[in-house]
Amino acid sequence: MRQPPWCRSHGPYCAGAALMCPTGIVLGRYLIMAGMLRFAIEFVRVNVRVLGPLTLAHLGSLILILVGTWLLLSGPRLAIRQATR
Repeated sequence: MRQPPWCRSHGPYCAGAALMCPTGIVLGRYLIMAGMLRFAIEFVRVNVRVLGPLTLAHLGSLILILVGTWLLLSGPRLAIRQATR
């Protein structure tokens, strides 16, 4: 199995390094999945609406999704930048 260039320092399994992977790929995926699940669950719960049909928990979930997406998109660039130093 060929591994991505930004995870070569952790052996054959980047997921085994979890949060130690310098690019934050695993953390980014977790934040996106947790944010999506929490966003869906919050429609069932009864909370005070803050912004239209969204509650404060919805807005927090959207922030998790945005941070996870940023980690996934910027991770390889940060790793390449670190490797060239």
